[in-house]
Amino acid sequence: GMMFADLGAVLDQLPVADLEKHPEAFMQVWVAQGGMVSINHPLVVPAKTSLPVGRNNLSFRPWVSNDEVPPEITEAGRLAMGVEVYNLPAAFLRDNLLSHDGPGTYAQTLTRLDAEIQKQQRRLMPVGGTDSHEGFLRATTFVLAHDRTEAGLKEAVQAGRVCVKDPQACSLQVRVPGGEWQPVGASVAHAQTIEVKARAQAKGAVLRMMLDGTTVATPSSDAIAKVALDGKCQVLRLEVGEGASAPIYLNCPFAAPKGPVAANLAR
Repeated sequence: GMMFADLGAVLDQLPVADLEKHPEAFMQVWVAQGGMVSINHPLVVPAKTSLPVGRNNLSFRPWVSNDEVPPEITEAGRLAMGVEVYNLPAAFLRDNLLSHDGPGTYAQTLTRLDAEIQKQQRRLMPVGGTDSHEGFLRATTFVLAHDRTEAGLKEAVQAGRVCVKDPQACSLQVRVPGGEWQPVGASVAHAQTIEVKARAQAKGAVLRMMLDGTTVATPSSDAIAKVALDGKCQVLRLEVGEGASAPIYLNCPFAAPKGPVAANLAR
């Protein structure tokens, strides 16, 4: 999935003859022009089903095999900021109707996202619907933006202030005790303990604070929970209802602190 750059401007810099020799240059120029790349449904491997549609391998090969892939695919994986954890056909058709072994691609991809952040030592965020091509639209990604403009949305997405499936997950906030609250996508350095909170809009919703994929706290809505850190790079996410937030980066050198984000965020 590719967004935010001007296709014409990118192609103006890339003669066809050069692209034929080095197709990966397209990805490099796209990102250099302010564009974003997402990896779509990376874990949609063939399901065990008699239906041909379910046996298609739609996965991102560098994540699931050691097969050689074209250089532009390798480069897309290296430069990607987003990972499509929620894809409607994959979630409803493949996971619910065609396959019943395991948690499904949504939960699997969220877990893999945490692992890839640590493996690649760079920012990655979950997104939903970057491969949407149905005849209707449904909200799958929610954004915390300073304003409701195209530029505001782009800044928020590229800063990682997003959540998937349920806007409640965007309420995750973190601070060093006594410090300023920071939102999803933020980075905290030199922390031994953090305080976390979130708001559940749905009655009875369980807030699950996930540290490196493991639940470390389940506070009630707006309650503050303390979480001890191990001093190494760790990622914190919120899962609530069916929704999940993008990470907050804790003691991760590759995600340098950006400072407190202004409070006038509009969802």
